[in-house]
Amino acid sequence: MEFVDTCVVLKINRMRETLSDALFSKSFTEYEVKISFHSMKFLEYRRYRQFREFKEKIPISLQDRLPNFPKKKILHKSAKLTEERRIQLEKWLNAVIGYKEYLESLMNFLNIPESIVRILACGGGCKLNAGERAVASLLKNIPKMDKNGNKYLKDFSNEFFSHTEQNLSQASAGILLRSLIPLCANPSVAYAAINILYKLVTIESYRWSDFIQQTLLDNVELLREMKIDQHILNSYQQHTGLKGYEIAKIFKECFERKGMTNYFKYFLNYNEEAYQSFCLKEQGKLCRETKVCCKVINDWAFLNTDHYLGMLKVAYRKNEDCVEVKGEILIEAPVGKISHYIKNPEKRKEWDYFMEGMKIIKRFDDQENLIWYSLKKNKKTTVDLSLQCRITESLNHCLIIFNSVNTEEIPIVKNVQRVNCSQAYYEILSLGAKIRRSSSTTDEIESEDESAESYQSHCVSLANEESKVSKLFLLFKMKPEMARCFVDDLSEETSVLKESLVSLKKTIENSKVSGILMNN
Repeated sequence: MEFVDTCVVLKINRMRETLSDALFSKSFTEYEVKISFHSMKFLEYRRYRQFREFKEKIPISLQDRLPNFPKKKILHKSAKLTEERRIQLEKWLNAVIGYKEYLESLMNFLNIPESIVRILACGGGCKLNAGERAVASLLKNIPKMDKNGNKYLKDFSNEFFSHTEQNLSQASAGILLRSLIPLCANPSVAYAAINILYKLVTIESYRWSDFIQQTLLDNVELLREMKIDQHILNSYQQHTGLKGYEIAKIFKECFERKGMTNYFKYFLNYNEEAYQSFCLKEQGKLCRETKVCCKVINDWAFLNTDHYLGMLKVAYRKNEDCVEVKGEILIEAPVGKISHYIKNPEKRKEWDYFMEGMKIIKRFDDQENLIWYSLKKNKKTTVDLSLQCRITESLNHCLIIFNSVNTEEIPIVKNVQRVNCSQAYYEILSLGAKIRRSSSTTDEIESEDESAESYQSHCVSLANEESKVSKLFLLFKMKPEMARCFVDDLSEETSVLKESLVSLKKTIENSKVSGILMNN
């Protein structure tokens, strides 16, 4: 049974006899269910008993409107009965498709991929509009992009943009963007993919572009995957610099409208060369397809961190209007725990040697709040900062941005100098590795057969502790008045910043080991 414009068709063409695993058990019949989602095909095998169990979950009121379900035969099973069941089951399954409220349950019962289930659940049931059908056709060609990718993308573009009367569902748009954006960083199809994305986010080409822009703004991590900085710098064989610049300009304006200005450089993957190139193009100082290959800023000066834990690196550089400090360190802990020690005042005072005081003044939601932070400039002078904190967090990644703001909600304290720190970025990335730690200060990944020498490592071994390794990146951009609190500290031999980062590592890792020792 097939419907016009139906996206899913179910057929039961044949059966197979399967021998039971149980001892002395007879064989049983399994029905081969062929599921067609446009040009995508799936095969699943189900027993009659499984179909019957699924049917029992459907309300009686709906069952009365469906074709007769094949009856259970207890005493005798023949080839004729099996064939009759096959015909009736196929008819019954295709009837269930017509009821949107049970379509998702049926697709899950048949192990249909989650991406397709989302399209069906969030869209107009089993029927797709013309744009969604073009997306479905693109999905089946994704695995073959390395061979004929440019042709498939051209066909998709022609089909999709010739039918823009109806908008995509939220699920369809999400699936399209999650499939298309990684292709923008694939050298073999980057040109075709970036052109499609450009059309999707410009109102002149796609009437629903605002919807696409908002969908991407809700997932900044996905935006970064297109490697827009490489397009701005014309790093691909075909010239994509102009489209990369235009897309970056659109999202720069989107970030500004949403009060998310700090996210623009994050969107550019903190590529300073790409950022400077973008700024020059925006000012009209670069021809449209020029590739920038010049240094735009003074070289970084690295501090001596040879004997520090966690492969610590710290560097700084001075410009006319600010001082920049960056660092990175490996910490044996999950992303969520590290972010908790950075944004929580009580946890931060355990490791931050700069910190005199920190308080959350106002919490807007889990992702944004106002913070008061103070530090000792010297023995006699205390300075403080008025900060807005924005947090974007997932299981394997976290971005915490502190930005100086002028607000009456954080009053000026008597005898305390208010300074402007400009911006501070903390980015935490899970490396996915697992480690066995012999002590709280061990940096090396050990093998399973290495013996523990200390009681502490023995307890860790007994607990068989395994945890993820995460990398913490930080970048501070400081105004001159704030830099004076740091610049004297940026020496080759001593650095409060270096000591603070190592303290953060030790504090987090020791908290885990201490818990294990107490339990033992």
